[in-house]
Amino acid sequence: MGEARRKRERFLSLHPDCCFCGGITPATTLDHVPPRVCFAGRHAPDSFQFPACPGCQNATRIDELVFGFFVRMADTDDENFRQGEFERLLSGIKNNAPHALPRLNLSRGQLRRSLREMGIPKPPGILVEELPLAAISIDVHPHILRYARKLALALYYREQERIAAPGHHVWAMWCQATDRKRMNAFEDFVKMTPLVTVGERKNVNFGNQFAYRCNKADKPDVFAAIAQFGLGIVTAMIVVDAPSANHLKWRDSVQVQDLWSH
Repeated sequence: MGEARRKRERFLSLHPDCCFCGGITPATTLDHVPPRVCFAGRHAPDSFQFPACPGCQNATRIDELVFGFFVRMADTDDENFRQGEFERLLSGIKNNAPHALPRLNLSRGQLRRSLREMGIPKPPGILVEELPLAAISIDVHPHILRYARKLALALYYREQERIAAPGHHVWAMWCQATDRKRMNAFEDFVKMTPLVTVGERKNVNFGNQFAYRCNKADKPDVFAAIAQFGLGIVTAMIVVDAPSANHLKWRDSVQVQDLWSH
């Protein structure tokens, strides 16, 4: 038996149940959350492997691809960019999720409207047509939202050291870090999540590729986190028990037992 297999079996013996479906199914595999495609060289941060059943791992296969592509596309930090990796991700999108392809060659009016909606002033000395902007299809939103919910359950498991029950509710939203208007809306969320974790990888200069802030409580069972991928995608997430969700009357939350049907 190889060392990798021994580590996997040891991990699953300590974490026998899937943390993405309320623990109702035995875990038979390890799921990297966030996915390795999000990171340069596919070097994911250490200690971000989670127990999963085949159903929960496979349910987000396309979501993972779309999420990873837009994480890499939206990150404006050149240190995190790898041309070959991005081209392979783009090829994967073309072959498996063509509806999620970004739209290029925007008109001057569309470019100006995008800047206005994100609260970004046009840089001086640059024509609007020269700005490296692309339109993200509305079809991308469900993929990123679904994967953000999976990330929420993974971080809940990591921080709370237990599985979110099938009746727990998961809420998530996302934006690009360059979207100043939406980032301003996250300010209160940042203030209420003081516990900071910065992703690291042994023997790798991991830089700013992944970090999250969180806060948590046991009674009521509430977990909140905001994660950022380089200078690109930002996700805000909350996991709460059913009584708390019913009290808050959230419209956009999804119960753990229904996650992969949304």
